[in-house]
Amino acid sequence: MNKSNDNSVAPSAPSLIKGNKKAFGFQACFRIKKSDDFSAVFLENKRISDQAMILYGIKNNLAITRIGLAVGRRIGGAVLRNRYKRLLREAFRTVRGDMPVGLDLVVVPKKKFHATVPSYTKSLKSLSKQISIKMQRSTNSKSSSVE
Repeated sequence: MNKSNDNSVAPSAPSLIKGNKKAFGFQACFRIKKSDDFSAVFLENKRISDQAMILYGIKNNLAITRIGLAVGRRIGGAVLRNRYKRLLREAFRTVRGDMPVGLDLVVVPKKKFHATVPSYTKSLKSLSKQISIKMQRSTNSKSSSVE
């Protein structure tokens, strides 16, 4: 087969047909992988936080919400950092259907927080909705000031 690296076409979310085991997985189309995509999210500087994490966001003009994880060394050693990433991926996987679509989100977990999947799920759900509203407000204010 011939695979092209054309990123101009938006990936579509897998169908949620009964029996489709990959529908609830954490597939590559839901991940932010490129350094430029991470940089774009951080440069936009739209962020919101709670006791568990800091969530950065930007609109991505896709039909899906993608997530990137930024778990730095100040969190701890490699074993602990990988645990945080596993918990965050699982939380995103379970809450993905309840999140607003069309966003690129980067999650930075906080060190002094006892990490669990339910707590991350709750935080991701509420923070993603808040950041979506925040971005809509800034878009609306920009468009009204142009007129």
